[in-house]
This record gives sequence, C-alpha cells and structure tokens, in this order.
Amino acid sequence: MNSKKSLLIVAHGSRRTRSNDSVREVTAQVAEQSGEHFTDVGCAFL
Repeated sequence: MNSKKSLLIVAHGSRRTRSNDSVREVTAQVAEQSGEHFTDVGCAFL
C-alpha cells in the first residue's frame, strides 16, 4: 500500500520578514532533498 505523506514545518514566526523567509528557505530545501518521501512539504507560523 502506498500512503502519501506530508510534512509541515511549524515555526513561531517573527515580525521580521527575513526571519520568516529563512524558515521558507529551509522548507524549500527539505522539499527538494526529501525526494519522493513526502508528497508535500510546507511551513506554517504560530
């Protein structure tokens, strides 16, 4: 059975745009490096 897996990276978030952009960059890197392990990789802020 093939099950689809998603990964959600949750961060506190910041008023600083650059800090939030760093989380988005890491999310993109994880998505790229995960290959077919995850069907979707995203980030969210608290």
